[in-house]
Amino acid sequence: MPQSESPPLSHPNHLVGVDELFKTSGCLAASQTVMWTQLPPFIRVLLSTDGTVTKSLESYFWEPVAVLRRAQRVLDTHERLKDFDVADALWLREVDLVGVHSQRCFARAISYVRFTLLPDDLRQQLERDELGIGGIIRALELETYRKIVAVGQQPAMPVEPKFVWRSYHLYYRNQVLMHITETFDLSAFT
Repeated sequence: MPQSESPPLSHPNHLVGVDELFKTSGCLAASQTVMWTQLPPFIRVLLSTDGTVTKSLESYFWEPVAVLRRAQRVLDTHERLKDFDVADALWLREVDLVGVHSQRCFARAISYVRFTLLPDDLRQQLERDELGIGGIIRALELETYRKIVAVGQQPAMPVEPKFVWRSYHLYYRNQVLMHITETFDLSAFT
């Protein structure tokens, strides 16, 4: 029986548009604010998937990545985000993801954490700085869900980007536990 030939990968039906990458996240408008064709392929992966960035960086650059805390504190009530109830105690956590051998800073993450929803084990490990948030969640085997809510670049289009970023919500028990923004310095990826 003769085998049918598959169309070449460049066939228009096999191209995924930017809208398709973000269809399930509901982040279509923000996905149009990035010059996707100007980005290295690995950065496109990091911006459009909801996986753990630290493990992806370690695999891609083939070196351990350290999570270096820059700041961690309880927020004042006037510093609230619209993603959280005003009554919730929020924690601000800022970290750099740095290659252990290369000392390159691959990403900076700013997290707003809903303190009242944090499981005790997760809070204790965050306080001790043993791992990043994704590593702790994996170690504790917590069931969570990530939803990308925005992506963008700096400077803004139509200028070629120097930095790109994504923001996502991390859900735990069907509630937003964290609002995380990860910013990637493109010079670290060239």
